[in-house]
Amino acid sequence: MLAGRFFDADTGNLPGESLKYPCHLKMVMLRIRKMRRFWIRNITIAFLCLLFTNDISDYAASKGMGRYASFAAPNTIITKAYDINDAGQIVGNYSYHSGESHGFRYEQGIYTTIRCPRAWWMSTTPRGINNTGDIAGYYYNPDLKGEKGFLYSNGSYTTMVVPDSVSTSMNDINDARQIVGSYFDGSQSRGFLYSEGVYTTLSFPGAISTRATGINDVGQIVGSYFDGSQSRGFLYTVINAHYERMAI
Repeated sequence: MLAGRFFDADTGNLPGESLKYPCHLKMVMLRIRKMRRFWIRNITIAFLCLLFTNDISDYAASKGMGRYASFAAPNTIITKAYDINDAGQIVGNYSYHSGESHGFRYEQGIYTTIRCPRAWWMSTTPRGINNTGDIAGYYYNPDLKGEKGFLYSNGSYTTMVVPDSVSTSMNDINDARQIVGSYFDGSQSRGFLYSEGVYTTLSFPGAISTRATGINDVGQIVGSYFDGSQSRGFLYTVINAHYERMAI
């Protein structure tokens, strides 16, 4: 039995109420984006359960949070949804039996392919979308040596790379077009914040590696770090450059 806690995206607080249901723990603190039209409204769960139970769905319904729903792109074997904005636009990727994989934006029942022109034929991964429809993610091209980040905005793709990095992954974007992600510098993985043309490294104190996976509109960032023995979650507040460990 594992216990998790809810994060209130409106206030930035972690209420005392816990969620206790059987599941497989994957990673702590994935996203803190405020969701209004998704299945969970206004909060996200502070850990990802790989095996959800009906009890969790029932609990969500009892708290006015709706129920879990599933969808799959036609003729595919795997569909992964990574983010959603307030208009209900969803980004993710899907795979066919042939092994071919594509990024997508899903809106009102229609899948639109997201494929960075510089990407290898099946390696674009959209990870975050904001309320103006900007999409952040990453792609792979073997000729470019490592993953590269991208921003898709107004029909155009822009490659984004942390200076002097071997690989860069964009994981989320807020309405101010601040982007968080992770990069590898040849020896260590670190998180970063991209804001107004400037990359700022995020590295949890004492950690061997750090990943930033989500950012909300008030400048709070969540992610995970590895301390040499296990992975833990963290909350970082931009305004005062404060790290807070989040662990069950």
